[in-house]
Amino acid sequence: MAAATENAVSLLSDAQLLFDNVRYERSVALAILAIEDAGKVSILRLILVQDDPKEINRSWKDYRSHTSKNVQWQLPALVADGAGQLEEFRGLFDRNSSHAAQLDTLKQAAFYTDAVGACDWTTPKQIVTKEVAEAIMLIAGAGSRSGYGDVY
Repeated sequence: MAAATENAVSLLSDAQLLFDNVRYERSVALAILAIEDAGKVSILRLILVQDDPKEINRSWKDYRSHTSKNVQWQLPALVADGAGQLEEFRGLFDRNSSHAAQLDTLKQAAFYTDAVGACDWTTPKQIVTKEVAEAIMLIAGAGSRSGYGDVY
């Protein structure tokens, strides 16, 4: 858990260097990687309390899944909006929710060009604005400091 948190902080530090040098696209990509590494902490805690070998296997699969590690990326926004009861956070862990995939899609868009819709070409610079980078950096900062571990 310490290694994951330390690496998340290191990734965020590198993201900050890129952000400070107006390299928003790659700063977002590294900040999302920081969110993912911070998300490992919660999964490791689940592994430690599991008794069922099938659940342990499932948790290890989650540990290696990008989207399973980033499910909590919306946690700071929920708290800022006043969420305080456990029930208000349930959506973070809904396997049918698309919010984890949305962050993974943003990470891909921060690295690669793509053809979308009727073959409209996009570049990372078009997708990742300074405002997007600021928001993701803020979220990654919250998660990297805590490892998102306070949820459990």
